[in-house]
Amino acid sequence: MDNSTSLSSLNSIDFILIGKEPPHLKIAAGGGSADLENNMAEILNESPVQTTSNDTNFIPESIPISNNGENLAKTPIKNDIGLTKMHRPDLTNSILFHRVTYLGSASVNAPRSEDELNRNMAILNEQSKMSIEVTLCVPDNSNGVVRLLDPQTELEITCYRISQILFCARGPTNTPLAHCWAFTTSRITTLTNVQSQSNGNNSETGQTQHELLYQCQVFRCDNQEAIYKILTSFANAFQRTTPSTTSQTSVKVNQQFALISRRTTSLIGQAIQATVAQLQPQSSNTSQSSSSSNNQQQILQKPTDGPIKFRSYFDIKEETVDSKGNISFTSVPRPEKNVFRLRKDVRKNVTVALQHIRGFPLNIERCFGMLLAQGRNVRACDMQLLDLESMGKSEDNRYYMVHGNWDPSARGFNELIHLNEETPKGIVKIFKQISERLPPAILEANIFLSGFLLGARVFLTIALDLVISGIPEPVRFLIEAKARVCLLNSKGDILSQDISDTIWSPFKKLSPFTEEFDMILKEATSKSSSSSRQDDTYEVVLLESNSEAERRAKLRQSAAVATTAAEEDDDEPMVSGFGHVSKECDEEVLGNWSDILSKWRKNYAERPRGLQALVRRGIPEALRGEVWQLLAGSVGEENEMINTYRLLLTKESASERVIVNDLNRTFPAHEYFKEEGGIGQEALYKLSRAYSVRDEEVGYCQGLSFVIASLLIHMPEEQAFMLLCKLMEDPKYLLREMYKANFENLQVRFHQLTCLIQDNLPDLYGHFDDLKVECHMYASQWFLTLFTAKFPLYLVFRVMDIFLYDGFNALFGVALALLKFSQKDLLSLDFEGIMRFFRVNLPKKYRCEDHADELIQTACSMKINVKKLKRYEKDYFMRRAEEEQGELPLQRLEADNKRLTETCMRSELENEMLALELVNDRVRLKSNLDQADERIEKLTRELQATRSIVKESEQHTFRLNEELENIRDAFRRTCDELQQTQKIVTEYKQICTQLNDQLDKQKEKYNNKIEAIQNLCCDSCKTSMRAKMSPLTSIASTPEREGMNDDYNDDILPTLSSMSSSITDRLHQVEIELAEKKLALTEALCKNQELAHQLRHSTSAASDSDTNSVNSVRSINSNNNNNSTIIMLTYPFDFHFTSAIVSRVPASLKDAAICQREIREVINIEKARRQHQDYIAVLRKLGLDVIELPADESLPEGVFVEDTAVTCDGIALICRPGLPGRIKEVDIIRTILKREGLSIIDIKDPLATIDGGDVLFTGREFFVGLSKTTNLAGAKAVASAFPEYPVTLIRVKKGAHLKNFVSMVGVDTMAIGGSDIAKDLLRQMEEMSEYKFYKIITLRDDATANCLWINGSILHLPADHRYEESIRTLINRLGSTLSHSELLNNEFAKIDCVLSNRCLLFNRSKEHHNSDR
Repeated sequence: MDNSTSLSSLNSIDFILIGKEPPHLKIAAGGGSADLENNMAEILNESPVQTTSNDTNFIPESIPISNNGENLAKTPIKNDIGLTKMHRPDLTNSILFHRVTYLGSASVNAPRSEDELNRNMAILNEQSKMSIEVTLCVPDNSNGVVRLLDPQTELEITCYRISQILFCARGPTNTPLAHCWAFTTSRITTLTNVQSQSNGNNSETGQTQHELLYQCQVFRCDNQEAIYKILTSFANAFQRTTPSTTSQTSVKVNQQFALISRRTTSLIGQAIQATVAQLQPQSSNTSQSSSSSNNQQQILQKPTDGPIKFRSYFDIKEETVDSKGNISFTSVPRPEKNVFRLRKDVRKNVTVALQHIRGFPLNIERCFGMLLAQGRNVRACDMQLLDLESMGKSEDNRYYMVHGNWDPSARGFNELIHLNEETPKGIVKIFKQISERLPPAILEANIFLSGFLLGARVFLTIALDLVISGIPEPVRFLIEAKARVCLLNSKGDILSQDISDTIWSPFKKLSPFTEEFDMILKEATSKSSSSSRQDDTYEVVLLESNSEAERRAKLRQSAAVATTAAEEDDDEPMVSGFGHVSKECDEEVLGNWSDILSKWRKNYAERPRGLQALVRRGIPEALRGEVWQLLAGSVGEENEMINTYRLLLTKESASERVIVNDLNRTFPAHEYFKEEGGIGQEALYKLSRAYSVRDEEVGYCQGLSFVIASLLIHMPEEQAFMLLCKLMEDPKYLLREMYKANFENLQVRFHQLTCLIQDNLPDLYGHFDDLKVECHMYASQWFLTLFTAKFPLYLVFRVMDIFLYDGFNALFGVALALLKFSQKDLLSLDFEGIMRFFRVNLPKKYRCEDHADELIQTACSMKINVKKLKRYEKDYFMRRAEEEQGELPLQRLEADNKRLTETCMRSELENEMLALELVNDRVRLKSNLDQADERIEKLTRELQATRSIVKESEQHTFRLNEELENIRDAFRRTCDELQQTQKIVTEYKQICTQLNDQLDKQKEKYNNKIEAIQNLCCDSCKTSMRAKMSPLTSIASTPEREGMNDDYNDDILPTLSSMSSSITDRLHQVEIELAEKKLALTEALCKNQELAHQLRHSTSAASDSDTNSVNSVRSINSNNNNNSTIIMLTYPFDFHFTSAIVSRVPASLKDAAICQREIREVINIEKARRQHQDYIAVLRKLGLDVIELPADESLPEGVFVEDTAVTCDGIALICRPGLPGRIKEVDIIRTILKREGLSIIDIKDPLATIDGGDVLFTGREFFVGLSKTTNLAGAKAVASAFPEYPVTLIRVKKGAHLKNFVSMVGVDTMAIGGSDIAKDLLRQMEEMSEYKFYKIITLRDDATANCLWINGSILHLPADHRYEESIRTLINRLGSTLSHSELLNNEFAKIDCVLSNRCLLFNRSKEHHNSDR
């Protein structure tokens, strides 16, 4: 239905007058009024015919186009100021808006940018003195023209086609621009050779170039209601397509032009609708953002975003020689739309033009080859290659043209015998008889047989292999056509087999041979990971022509019909709402309906001529809603009926329960009504309830819901309500009389149908009479539901078509046609078989559309005499009166008494049954209640027992904790003693070293003195002295020697009279004390091992009793260079830290993130810095000494300090991140950690790479994730740096960091995400970890699994609408008493940065910590 406001009604609306100012023009961007006037003159001087050709040039030049520009004004008139005006245009089907101010126009670079439109609106609004008042004319369809008219003379100033309008927007609300609105237009201008050379083009002389210019037209109107109606009219114009009615050819062109216009303005319509929405009172600012986001989502960014559609144009030309011997090629005639009439042994030229019409634009580089084959569904080896004559894009770059030569007499085409021999003639009739017995599948398989069966035609297939950018393999487009080969006579004329070809071919105007293709692409997997985005390749998933799709659909339909025919013997009836109704329709049929509707809309009261034939052939599904309303006459007084409908919805209905019960029974097989509580059932409920309140006498009848559902499928509920009221109350239909309580009118219809059966089908009437089959047994559902309850939807809608046209008498025709087609089956059935036939078999017979069409045509041909129907009705009432008069009053009273007695007995029986059911229900409820009480008592006892067990477990846990504390104290004391012992040992070593030095000095002095004495003695004395003093060289220089030769010492000591005896005594004493300390150290080590064993035993006992995890102790003894070094560790690690390193956020992080990371959104640096400052403040609040590094713009990822090092037990392993540009960050962190007193370990392997975000320390072991930044050599470096801890390797999918999915949140407690990657990580940990008693907390969102456990507090993401469920789970599992803080991370999350990435935690050494103090 066309709901556009009439011209006269809009003319009567008084808009606010904008002040009368002198009509001057002003253009933005630095131009003056003269510039704008020249610009307007340039626009107005363009020829309308030329504009039309530019807009409708959507096929090659060889295909004729009829220009549809008759609604444009064509005779220009000059006014006083020199601007061009037009004659008064045709304003039919247009809406006029008076007192609109035109502010001017401005050139724009981004036609769909709302910001640029707002900026131009602000400039032109400030220069309002240069504005003029106009009358705006808006069409009601996408084929129309927007016009600016002079308010005094109503002459046209300028005009814009709807297809030229690209974008429309209104000024922001609550601003001076709220009264302004604008739209952008596009037009093609021609650049001369001088202009081209001035722009730097080296074009040849005489050539012209075309350029696309964009302008915005700005308007103002102080009446908000007027702006709302203007934008609403634009939205309606973009949505509707009304083909012209001048001729059949223009109908087709306008339809195709409407498709192009609809594609061009699909975004505009939604943008205008969003702008209109913001004018409504309940709208908010969010509508603007949602509309702009919807516009952006519809712009295809990649070839894989949606299907890509191509249209091909195919033509064959044959060689002709004129009387002068000139050779030329002319297009071959086509006696039918898709049949080429070819001549034998004549050279041919094949032309194919390919046009991209929808989807992501693809670049066709070249044609790989053009091939020809006979038949269809052919193999590649059966095709013959044509000689390519030329290839390339057309002059307007809209088509890719390929020309090939085909010489049938050439050797390569000898195998194509069916395309160069005369098509047989006499064989047609024979094969037509055979075709009736062959299934469609066999006809499809046999190519040439099917060609003959289709009317002496042979199939030919053209294959076009094109090389398209981004697709590595050539793409083959297959075009199938039919051909008829004819012979030549002596004059060279065609000897046609069909006389109609010769007579009518010159007068047939056939549209070009076209074929449309749908292509679907998918992104191919790249072999090299380093390939850039520009090198993305795609694979063809589907390339199918419309002909192939239709052929496949018919095969599926025939298979479905065969399947359903086999299921007709089933006892299950057909579900209501079954069947699919296609919306596709032939162009010729749409053109005929377009002519009818255009006439009908001018006068709703008179039905156009030719309407009956179209209705009986079937109303197109897309037009059914509007045509039904026009047939019933429910158009008009819409506002009053809509208000009545809304008022009725607020009232209570007495039939509420019955309506609700029928919702699930109405069309359960239809998608619109299938969902319980869905949109369809809600509309059905509201409409049924509203009418039951409106007509209290009828209320609601169960068959009425099926009629309402049929209406709701085709129109909104308000229009369906108006049409329902018309059907119920109009004398032509008068359905409400049939739905009244006593069903008197329905009984009359049954009597009329019985009489019609007796007149038209006497044999069937006699059979029904013999079996006592009455009409109400099978026809009550037909009449009450108008055949909508059990029959397929296709037949249901066809019955509604003729019912709305002819009235109730059409139902009699349908009923008689059903009985006529089923008479043979009904005559062979008994009573039960007949009932089953009407209930099951009859509806299934019309699942095929052909059977339904035949039924409707038969029903329309049935002659239903209205006078006879009235006579039958009169006979019914007379018979009824005679029956009532023939009965005595006493007999009537006895009959009534008997009927009431039966009713009373039936009610008493029902009452007794209900009472029995009530007693049984009470007994059953009493039994269930007793069982529930027993179960409650049992559960109460179990609860008390469980509580006692829990209490005992708590006490046992308390005792174990006390024992554990005692063991810890003993262990600490032992550790202190061992440390003291270690210090004493160290002191003794120093003393021994000093004594060794003194001994060496004394020995050196002694040797010097001996040498001096020897120099003074004789040779004999020297010899004797050397013999006695030589053993001195074997004396050890260390006090640790275990034994010495006492006799030898006794002999040598007298010679050392100069050596101090006190030093020797002191040396012996030190050796004795050292031996005693070694013995004490050995005893302490044994005691330490015993305590550690007791502690492990206590820990395992605590774990077995399901108590809280406790700390265990591990002692590690290492022996390096025969020196005993003891390292004491708290095990597991308690995650208490003293210091943290952070870095400020550099501004270069934004650009680096875009270049190096695949991000969905651009990071906001200011927000990121504020979130990072809050992060640092929380770390300081937890007692950490935060070392804050300044922002270094040369280190964009310096904020991720966790990646640079792994710290544990005073050792720092300096990492080697996967990105080479982060070496400077690593050097800075190494310097800081070394200054803080940590032992630095560098990675020796040059091939090793590791990020700190891939290393997870649990207190018991290290988990190292192998990702794109961490390899096996890096994991080995972790194991080498921390040999006292086990290292477990985990493979992380998709190259992400390990800590992005898992983190420690407590003692032996992990939080892990719920994605597939996180589940795989958890599986690997459980299989490969040495410790099997970790507690796992699984969270739904991976982002919430990364937490920081610092000094007994948990840092996690906020519990907002995204992560509320995951954070609530985490807090509940850890306990509400645990200290926790919330930190924002949404800006860093855009670059896959988690909370732990932004800090490096470590513990200072005690000496360094004390020295700082």
